[in-house]
Amino acid sequence: MSTPRDDDYECWSTRRGHRVHPIQARQAWRRPQERVEVIVRAVHGSVVEVVLGDGSVRRLATHDPERAVTLTASPAPQVFLDPRWGLLGFDPPDRVALVSASSNLDIGACPREPDVGVLTRPGTHEDHTELASRITQSLAG
Repeated sequence: MSTPRDDDYECWSTRRGHRVHPIQARQAWRRPQERVEVIVRAVHGSVVEVVLGDGSVRRLATHDPERAVTLTASPAPQVFLDPRWGLLGFDPPDRVALVSASSNLDIGACPREPDVGVLTRPGTHEDHTELASRITQSLAG
């Protein structure tokens, strides 16, 4: 039996820049008026640079830059940014594909286990200040 490599695991985080959660995708689909059409200018490492309609450039972090490159290369994709849900949408003729993107370039590592939620209860040795800090940090992502 072989040992899995470090990059052979699925990311379980639904924080911006990691994987797309179905609720995020559904909400973005229901509110197309909140999307902004963009052009993908470049992908450098985990950063996707997009140009907005006014010519400004926005840098977005994603853990899946290869997917962004592949979707950008699709035949004539229309690309949009949904800033409310942190999604880049690629709309080639046959489907819509989404990539989670964050304006915070430090998206952190991908967790190897499913998020079980932070709003449960304090950990065994966690006081209320530490719990409040953990909740605040999770909501900032």
